[in-house]
Amino acid sequence: MMITAAIINMEKAVSLNNQDPRYFYELDILYEIGNVSAEKRLIVLEENHKTVIQRDDAFSREIILLVQSGEYHKAIEHLTNHHFHTWEGGGQIHQVYVNAH
Repeated sequence: MMITAAIINMEKAVSLNNQDPRYFYELDILYEIGNVSAEKRLIVLEENHKTVIQRDDAFSREIILLVQSGEYHKAIEHLTNHHFHTWEGGGQIHQVYVNAH
């Protein structure tokens, strides 16, 4: 029940300010915890790609969902054309690259 309320509040935050990539990162984490489908999660991130790409942790979640959805070519294109900076907890991006290939 608490996760549902958290999702509703974060969706409201995104609707009020869809220019903050951190909101999309946090919303996707809540969606994952709340068992929201990967398809819906990917749609939200892709529809807001210009914002999501501004933050590596948010963008990595979009790419992970692309790999999970079998959209390897698109994931590889993003991985090839974007320079990821080192960030705390971001060590998984190499594994995402491996999985995409």
